[in-house]
Amino acid sequence: RTPAHWAARNGRVACLRYLLVERGCEADSRTADGTTPLMLAVWRGQRAAADLLLSEGGADLSAVNTYGCNAIQWAAQAGDAGMCAWLRKRGLDVTIVNRNGHSALHKAAQKNARAVCEWLVDKAQLGLKHMRPDAHEGATPGDLARAEGFNDLAAWLDEQRAQLMQHEEAARRRAHSGGVAAPPQQSSADAASAPLHVIVCGLGALGSLLAARLAGGRDEGF
Repeated sequence: RTPAHWAARNGRVACLRYLLVERGCEADSRTADGTTPLMLAVWRGQRAAADLLLSEGGADLSAVNTYGCNAIQWAAQAGDAGMCAWLRKRGLDVTIVNRNGHSALHKAAQKNARAVCEWLVDKAQLGLKHMRPDAHEGATPGDLARAEGFNDLAAWLDEQRAQLMQHEEAARRRAHSGGVAAPPQQSSADAASAPLHVIVCGLGALGSLLAARLAGGRDEGF
């Protein structure tokens, strides 16, 4: 990490401005896994630092790390619905799905961030695409919440997913010519039994959990 990463992460706005404006530090400098100062500022809820990076540092709001996560995944995992709304207002694509098939909903579900999940569904209107089993281990957001013991959130997410599936099926049947209802159809991904695994960007479930516990807690979960 560069000094700009640490200043952004810890909300040291004066220091960050000095680094960016007077010393010419790169606002989009990256760690080995592609993490930018903006991502760390967002993850830690440092809105003033994030605003400085964008307004004075010219940081790339849409930057993604090596796992395909942009700042919305960081805000979602932090459980910060206000930051999510702020990022969307600034123009960030909150619908991005990373290389493992994780949307912001998957990230929020892993951390029991109910307020973020509700915001993503009700305000950002993330659809069924963002609730499908992920590409790595076949886990939906509800599965991820349940695997962590967040059963109330898991039940709510499962209910939302079921409603979206019903709406999608109804729309598909209405689209058939002549108004003849087509038989129900379920995608192979949704029909498959999704194993209850937890994964974090780029890591398998057991590997990431064990690594975090052995290390006494990682700084970020990507």
